[in-house]
Amino acid sequence: MMLVRHASLNDLDTIFELIQQVQSGMTSLPNDIEVLRRRLQRIEDTLHNRIPREDHIYFFVLEDTETGKIAGISAIEVVIGSTEPFYNFKIATQVHSSKELDVYRKFDVLILTNDYTGHSELCSLFLAPNYRVGNNGKLISKARMLFMAAFPECFEPIVIAEMRGYFDENGKSPFWEAFGSKFFEVDFAKADYLTGTGDKAFVAQLMPRFPFYVDFLPEEARQVMGKVHPDTEPALNMLKGEGLKYKNNVDIFDAGPNMEAFVQDLRAVRDSQRMSFVADDSVASDDAVPYLISNDRYHGYRAVVVNLDKTAIDIVHEQVKLPEQVIDALQLQADEKARILTLNPNKPTNQAMNK
Repeated sequence: MMLVRHASLNDLDTIFELIQQVQSGMTSLPNDIEVLRRRLQRIEDTLHNRIPREDHIYFFVLEDTETGKIAGISAIEVVIGSTEPFYNFKIATQVHSSKELDVYRKFDVLILTNDYTGHSELCSLFLAPNYRVGNNGKLISKARMLFMAAFPECFEPIVIAEMRGYFDENGKSPFWEAFGSKFFEVDFAKADYLTGTGDKAFVAQLMPRFPFYVDFLPEEARQVMGKVHPDTEPALNMLKGEGLKYKNNVDIFDAGPNMEAFVQDLRAVRDSQRMSFVADDSVASDDAVPYLISNDRYHGYRAVVVNLDKTAIDIVHEQVKLPEQVIDALQLQADEKARILTLNPNKPTNQAMNK
């Protein structure tokens, strides 16, 4: 069974081994064990409220319970930009006009901003290549939002997600080659690493301080603005289904799209339901659909995916039938309730109940 839980310092070596497989373009996962150690210390300090709220982070792992192997990770930064600047480009419009010459022109421009300061961020999503099957990717990503549904007061009103931008078959970013490389005398990987480790002062020091006209960029760079790497398309579509939208904000290095939503508008927050449970090991029928199931514990949060058919959910009595294995994995006690949500948004969900 695949299980999502909080990460801890005990996971340091296995997570570090996992992120050796991460390619460039994932700024929040630098290949640095000390940075990772500090991040894992932060999740423990967060859960015990030992650090200021602006330093809080929730870091999750996807564990294969049969082998004990860590197969994936994901995280939520509670407040971004409060201790170190968070940069992005806004694609805005400027108009040039002259009545005398009868000229009216609209231009797209890139404006360096800190507009996301004070928001929460979904970040650090990575799944081991050999585990990219079934519902594993959806579980490690969406379990974060189910945690937000249980504890919305722990997050800011708006949540964002940076998506990896487009890279060609040679691992080159057309946007970086045409734009960023002209301002930084380092390669993409170095700039990406420095940003991921928190050394961001160089961004403000070297990036253009005035709007940059997109028309000055070559066609191949313009075409990838707001586009994702092909491997990131599934993650992008998944976030769209969960309520996040693209609003013309892109990453400063690879021009990948930044997605955003009000936390209250996330599907998990809006549609998840809390239900009492009973043990039932009967086999699900062929028309069963996958559900995301979690406990509602702050410290001992756990989430899994299980297939349930219509007979397993009793709306009137607000009760769900769960296999004993699932109850054990979630460590649910008799007096607790489980939080449930259909894994896929295109499947009908029951009317939301009081959370």
